[in-house]
Order: sequence, then structure tokens, then C-alpha cells
Amino acid sequence: MEIRTYPFKIDLDLDEVSELYYDEELTMREIAKRLGASQQVVRKFIEDHDLEKRTTQSVKEIQDELFGEYCISCRKPREVIHRKDGVPHKRSVTWSKTSLRTLNPDEWASLCKPCHRLTHSLMKSFGCEWDDIEKILKKLADDWLS
Repeated sequence: MEIRTYPFKIDLDLDEVSELYYDEELTMREIAKRLGASQQVVRKFIEDHDLEKRTTQSVKEIQDELFGEYCISCRKPREVIHRKDGVPHKRSVTWSKTSLRTLNPDEWASLCKPCHRLTHSLMKSFGCEWDDIEKILKKLADDWLS
């Protein structure tokens, strides 16, 4: 049997660490902050208790699941997730797992770059609302694909 000695005291609860790591899917940094420990202590604790490395979805997989992989109008690969009401947002909103899980997919649209640029032009220059923009994009895509 291997005896492990540490230059620091590890006083963490296995059930609590497991819950934060697996159920809440917190990062090592977030777990450490929540428990008042260092990331190194948390990482060592997880290793020493042979906790299985969790498998989590990538940001891209979550985006694909919520918004689809293709532009809603022309069916090219999605490059942008656009807020339908045009309200500005931080880029991190659509590139953070935590933020993505809080979004309502009905309030966002999956677009390619050309359709995204056109969407902004229609909003800014012509004051179009999303319902009109969606119709215009689909009409243009239908005409182009025919």
C-alpha cells in the first residue's frame, strides 16, 4: 500500500469535491475558489482519490446541439450565432459553456458570415425586425440555390 505524504494539509470532502466536479462541472479553479483551496491542492486531491476524468461536451458540441451546424437560410456551415433582437452582447456569451447553457435558442439564429453581415445591414440601415430578415434571407437563399 502506498502512503502519500503532502507538504500541505488536504482537508476536503470527497463527496463535495465529486459533486462540484461531476454534477456542477466546475473547473479546477472554480472548485478551488469555492472550497478555499488552491488549484494544485484540488488537482492532487482528485488524482489521489482516483476520480475518473469527466467527459464534457466541447463548446462547439453545445453550440451545434442548441443552434444547429448550418446557417438557417442558405445551409452553409454556421459561423456565427446571432441574437435575433440585435441587442449587442459579449462574444464570450456564445463561447462559454456556462453562458451557452443559459441561452434560449429561440432568441438566437445560426448564420454564415455573409448572412450575418446582411442581417446587420438590414437591421441598421432599414430598421428590419427579425421576422422580416428571416424571410428576406430565406428568399435570397432560395433564389440563389435555384
